[in-house]
Amino acid sequence: MELNRRRLLGLSGLAVAAAVVPLSAGCSFIRDDDGLSALAADFDGSILLPGDPGFALAAWPNNANYADVIPKAVAICVSIADISRCITWVRDTGSVFAVRSGGHNYAGFSTTSGLLVDVRYMNAVTFDPATGLVQISAGANNQEVAECLRPHGVSYPAGRCPTVGIGGLILGGGWGFAATRHGATCDSLVATDVVLADASVVTASPDTNADLFWGVRGAAGGNLGVNAGFSLKTYAAPNVTVFNLTWPPVKHVELMDALQTLQIDHPTDLSTRSKIVMTTATAKPSLEQLCVTTTGLYWGSKADFIEILQPVLAVANPAPASDQTGVPRSERSGPVRTEGDIVELTYWEGRDYLATNDPQGLYVSKNSFLGERMSIEGLNEMVSWMRRWPGGSAAQLNMGLFFAFGGAVRDLPTDAMAYVHRNSNFLFQIEPEWTPRDSPATVAAMTSWLDDYYDAMQPYVLPESYQNFPDRTLADFGSSYYGANLPRLQSVKRAYDPDNVFSFAQSIPL
Repeated sequence: MELNRRRLLGLSGLAVAAAVVPLSAGCSFIRDDDGLSALAADFDGSILLPGDPGFALAAWPNNANYADVIPKAVAICVSIADISRCITWVRDTGSVFAVRSGGHNYAGFSTTSGLLVDVRYMNAVTFDPATGLVQISAGANNQEVAECLRPHGVSYPAGRCPTVGIGGLILGGGWGFAATRHGATCDSLVATDVVLADASVVTASPDTNADLFWGVRGAAGGNLGVNAGFSLKTYAAPNVTVFNLTWPPVKHVELMDALQTLQIDHPTDLSTRSKIVMTTATAKPSLEQLCVTTTGLYWGSKADFIEILQPVLAVANPAPASDQTGVPRSERSGPVRTEGDIVELTYWEGRDYLATNDPQGLYVSKNSFLGERMSIEGLNEMVSWMRRWPGGSAAQLNMGLFFAFGGAVRDLPTDAMAYVHRNSNFLFQIEPEWTPRDSPATVAAMTSWLDDYYDAMQPYVLPESYQNFPDRTLADFGSSYYGANLPRLQSVKRAYDPDNVFSFAQSIPL
């Protein structure tokens, strides 16, 4: 049942102080002092309460670990004015709140027990061939931007997951297979409209509110305001070669080292996501139950890619497409594709090939940036911890993976914007998953393993973590996410949100 404007106006007209007003059978109760009737009285979208049709879906996060965080209400915004009304309401009532676009926040920071400000349905995307700019509303996701740009033969540094919201992707940096070619997604931002903590709306660009523009590019979502729209540069979308290769369970360290070298030697022509995966769900897997995979994109022909791949093939040949029995797909979800593939496609066909909605469900994640590479010693340590996996119902596919995060990302200085991670070639991530079949004791063993594994890897990584993959357990998240840019970012925060309206467990500390 939609909590519409007329119904709320009727409720607010009942002169019963602090009355409990039943909305309908099976719905929650709303008290006059909740103030939601005042919000809905002048709202272009809709306000959903627990029990209303659509509420459960609107409240559900990508990471099911936070599915028990139930909002008081979900404000389905359809206009910038709606966003401003929500900010005014939370200031007036003192309610806690969170902002959501795609809902993929790993640490559950787009969940709340208060008002969930949902901009998902503000999803218009338009492209201007004259300027080469794409205008993206707050709630649009990767898929919706792709559908707009595909007919025009242009691209942008997109994320890999179709359902990830563009807003969160941009504001925390933005990784995708085009990052090594065109930079992080935030590097292509030319302007953004922001609803500030006082509910006013400003534009941030290199020429207007330049300090805010500096800050939003890397601060991560929900820190400086609600970004209501974005203007991004686009790029030509040529034919590319995409690949998905899996090796037999041999020479794990040597292959991972060779794949790093391959990426480093071709920093802007190649983008890889390489890892070691389990072939079966088991505790303490043997080396014969682990295999190396790499997935990615090459900005050139298939023949040229095979040529540059030769040093990796000299270590070991991948399993042919016809001999993949027992080897898992590199992702849990996404389009069906053949293992062992090397395929030359148009850019957008290649993007479809690489798309995945992984991760989703029950998972936890930790990450650190690497400098030039993971050393041989670090790779051996990584494999040793994989072999200590305590077990669970799912074969682990993300026990130690390397995202290519160098190339064009390194072209800018570390202080060009708030996004600071410019001195790295890779992001190292550990991301165990589980299912409802796993007992609390089993999950506790997994998370304990993760903590110990992550701590053991610290000598081999940088003291930096990716703010778009937030980790609630980081001891010093400000330094990990923002490095030397933190003091300037705090100054921007004080200027635009002096009352710390946009506050959550890992918001920019004032």
